[in-house]
Amino acid sequence: MSRGRAGLAVRAALTGCLLAAGAAAAHDAVDAAAADGLVEEVARLKATAEGEAAPADRAAAWYALGAAVESLRADLNRDLAAHGGEPGLVAAAIVAELGRLGVALSPWPQAVRYRSHAAPFRAYLALAPDGPRAADARFALLRAGFYDSYTTDPLSAPDLDRDALAARIGEAEDFLARHPDHAGVEEARFILAVDYFRAVQPVPDPIARERARAALADYAEAYPDTLRARAAKALLDRLAAAP
Repeated sequence: MSRGRAGLAVRAALTGCLLAAGAAAAHDAVDAAAADGLVEEVARLKATAEGEAAPADRAAAWYALGAAVESLRADLNRDLAAHGGEPGLVAAAIVAELGRLGVALSPWPQAVRYRSHAAPFRAYLALAPDGPRAADARFALLRAGFYDSYTTDPLSAPDLDRDALAARIGEAEDFLARHPDHAGVEEARFILAVDYFRAVQPVPDPIARERARAALADYAEAYPDTLRARAAKALLDRLAAAP
């Protein structure tokens, strides 16, 4: 399969992942009333997380804060798409209010989305590395690192940070070893397989190549007849065709 067709398959699969992450909000633009409630919740949770509560309560607040910001970010990203890359009036006001609260969302014009705000999940793990939401926090960090590593096509990222790629591969391997029954395992396996493939690109290495091939093949076999499985097969074709 050609690089272009493989890239299209992967982009389509990853777009589905991004859309699924925000599926709870069904509107193309921001629902002002719902967003107001979430902003108020962000303010309350941030005060608890940074306050004098017990560590377990602060950890819970950090995780809930991260989840609330991610929900808002999904809505704001859809708003950007609906307005041709420029935020609508309500969305701009929300971003400004979040900034006032110390939750800065970084715009990413080339990708037509805001970068992830992962700090609350890191704060949760610092307080509760084995807490009840530790698996969810690790999964959130894994997703954030992956989706923030490219604009529209993970196979065309000329400024790819190789150290960050190696670290993310290690984090994905650790997540899958620690949390084999987590609801995010399928997506984590796909992210890991794609990152294995990306690691092969600059300097073909037989060991890295086989690692990528095995991960992609295992994924395609485990989750057949899905968009991501078709993307995995497209990448397998590219590996087979490479010299």
